[in-house]
Amino acid sequence: MVLTTRRNEDKTLGGLWEFPGGKIEPGESAEEALRREILEELQIPLGALHSMAPVEHNYPFGTIKLLPFIHRGTRPDPIRLMDHSEYQWIAPSCWNSLDWAPADIPVLRQLIDEPREST
Repeated sequence: MVLTTRRNEDKTLGGLWEFPGGKIEPGESAEEALRREILEELQIPLGALHSMAPVEHNYPFGTIKLLPFIHRGTRPDPIRLMDHSEYQWIAPSCWNSLDWAPADIPVLRQLIDEPREST
């Protein structure tokens, strides 16, 4: 299962689903930025992170580069939404049930194609 968040309607790409995260501040690494953003937006501290392949996407308003990470851990409950309208835990195979921000779709494909660890 992966955590997805829905952008607030009043934001760019409002109402679309995405993986939570945000911008890297000066002096931060991508991993430090993700930890900060997840803590700010969802009140979740993260454990070990594993990087995925970067994704670059051209929107009409500009180009963004996603530096995605995987975090495997227990599901925190409750999640406190500070910057999104809702969240869902979803199996990557069911990704087409949500209206995704286009830049996040290649990340989803990476998750779907990733070999699963046995539990």
